[in-house]
Amino acid sequence: MMKKILALLLIICCCLTVVSCKKKNPDKSDDNLQLFADMFAASAPKRSEVTTTISANNLELVSTYTLITGTVGGKAASYFESNVTTMNDVENDQGDLNEKVTKTTKYYYLEGKGTRTNKGRWKADGEDFAPAAGSISLDLKKEYFENTEYFEDSSTQTLVLYIAEDLEETNGYAKKVLKKYIPQSQFFGYETKITITASGGRISHLLIECIDYEHFVGDEYDPVEISDATLVIDVSYSYNIELDMDFE
Repeated sequence: MMKKILALLLIICCCLTVVSCKKKNPDKSDDNLQLFADMFAASAPKRSEVTTTISANNLELVSTYTLITGTVGGKAASYFESNVTTMNDVENDQGDLNEKVTKTTKYYYLEGKGTRTNKGRWKADGEDFAPAAGSISLDLKKEYFENTEYFEDSSTQTLVLYIAEDLEETNGYAKKVLKKYIPQSQFFGYETKITITASGGRISHLLIECIDYEHFVGDEYDPVEISDATLVIDVSYSYNIELDMDFE
């Protein structure tokens, strides 16, 4: 059963700090939500770096994902690397998993050659997977949030969003807000905090912190307790194209 729990938690993360501020303006939530929705729609990052951390029952699994858009020899190129940490399929005498393992996968796109995975053959019909404007987004409807906070200083703007625990009476708000980041079929009843930072009119950082309080999973004959599972998705975006990328 522990294997099933860990597998379920890994599926959740595989779908992609509050700054020190001088001004606070919590009174224009509608305007602030629309401001950030517009910046999401306009943002097409050239580099995305994602760290996901899953913690449950004294276990912690950290995975990283990097997507880079640039050129190789003057041709358009994209590179994606995932380093996904899971529990190794090795059991001790008590039947518990006792080792972590990280699997690295690399994806390439090169104009004129197509795509390939790791050291595999190039597929000529493969398409560029570089992000386009609007490919990163959150559903920022006001009714989804129980509280919002807005901060700004001379160089950044920060919006902090709080979503109530995702129970039936809240109509699954966290699901709706995070539908591009967490598979809907694998969603628990999370209480969620989202911190979005923007600079120069574009999204520069996204921090999603989810807490799933104590509950049970599994069938009625063999339930397993999950104690305060947490999921943190930490994403940094930058917009400078990388010239002459080093493809292996």
